Amino acid sequence: MKVILNAVFIFPLLLGGVASASAAEPVRDVTGLERLGMISVANASTLSDLESLLKAKAEQRNARYFKIVSASGDNRLYGTAVIYR
Repeated sequence: MKVILNAVFIFPLLLGGVASASAAEPVRDVTGLERLGMISVANASTLSDLESLLKAKAEQRNARYFKIVSASGDNRLYGTAVIYR
């Protein structure tokens, strides 16, 4: 069964870790933040893995924040996020 999750539903599940000052952090309110672009990842086995992959990719792009906008998949999850500075 294909599962499509909206960021509104998965975001609370993905918050949990404490991020350091230099690490990208998940964010809900993007008011006043500079949008850098979109990122996507694939082959995550859990929502936590998906968040970790998106976080790592956001950090590679020198983003301070990211907002997950989609997650989907069958046995493997893929997702997208908007990154901000």
